[in-house]
Amino acid sequence: MNYDYSSPFSILPFILLLREMAGACDLLRVGAVVANRALQRSLRTSHYSPSIPASSINQEPFQYSEHSSVIILIMMFASIAFILPILAASATGFERCGTKSPTPEHIRQAQHIQYHEAVARTQRDSLVEGTVSSIDINVYYHVIRFSQYDDSVDLSALHSQTNILNDAYRPHGIAWHLRGAAEVDASAWPVTKDLKTLEEWAEPMQRLLRKGTYADLNVYILSASRLDDVLGSAKFPEDIPIGVRNTTAQSKFDVDGVIVGSHTLPDVGKYPFDLGKTLVHETGHWLDLFHTFEGGCDGSGDGIDDTPTEAGPHYGACFVSSDTCDGDGEDAIANYMNYSYDSCLREFTLGQEVRMHGAWKRLRAPHQA
Repeated sequence: MNYDYSSPFSILPFILLLREMAGACDLLRVGAVVANRALQRSLRTSHYSPSIPASSINQEPFQYSEHSSVIILIMMFASIAFILPILAASATGFERCGTKSPTPEHIRQAQHIQYHEAVARTQRDSLVEGTVSSIDINVYYHVIRFSQYDDSVDLSALHSQTNILNDAYRPHGIAWHLRGAAEVDASAWPVTKDLKTLEEWAEPMQRLLRKGTYADLNVYILSASRLDDVLGSAKFPEDIPIGVRNTTAQSKFDVDGVIVGSHTLPDVGKYPFDLGKTLVHETGHWLDLFHTFEGGCDGSGDGIDDTPTEAGPHYGACFVSSDTCDGDGEDAIANYMNYSYDSCLREFTLGQEVRMHGAWKRLRAPHQA
């Protein structure tokens, strides 16, 4: 089918508009709040009485009134504010994260770590003050190119990405050190994206290229076309016995790491995911953090008590706050473990900090060389 892009009904301008106006949904929410307050004031000053029986009301034709206009305005703002983030997320063509939801075993493991967190939190006020030892993690980058058309990434972009990691994690006592980077010619590899899911065709690649120990981060960078429309994915840490190399333990070790798209790197990425925050998000999973919206309003959540429950992921920018679950505080839309645009993501909580340190100490640090 051929599209006439000069036509006022062309779909292309509409998609581009959505991509550039994702943050507008927050402004619309503000408008909805203002309209709602106007309606409340209007109703308080009106002669409406809910106690009047319906049978006593004259069956007259509907009359457009001041109340009607306000109600229509509220419905318009609320509808657009609800649907625009979804359309905008779809228009970008990417889902923030392809990491699988935590398994029951991952949840039990996190609960075990959570048991020790209350004690850890009473022993410090801030990692910046040096009350808890810092974490140093080696990083190995693998830039995978299946053809000459796949993106090439130079070393300066990888240094920039490592700096972004350190900017995000430094306040929480975690430092990342670039220890190796290589571009890999994968044109002769037998596995292709067309035949398998991302996880299935990526695992042979990880087994072949992985470096270091279970305490070292391996980052596999691929072009957007190889990622099934996600920005990245990661493996949660697991309890792998030290020195044991049975089939299960070896497999978990081999495929450990993070995958991100080259279009998410700072300086060379594509708006609105071009500030390097995708790797910050995925390394959060690598250190045992779940999504802030895990389980919705009624689920088990992310197992951290200072991240409010959230009905679902937040898409787009964050001009104003939102609160999608009753009685638990405003949504953590600026948290690195949400789905907001890179420009919005800027924080971890103290509870998440303690979780990462706990997971590191029990699951990854024992493997350090």
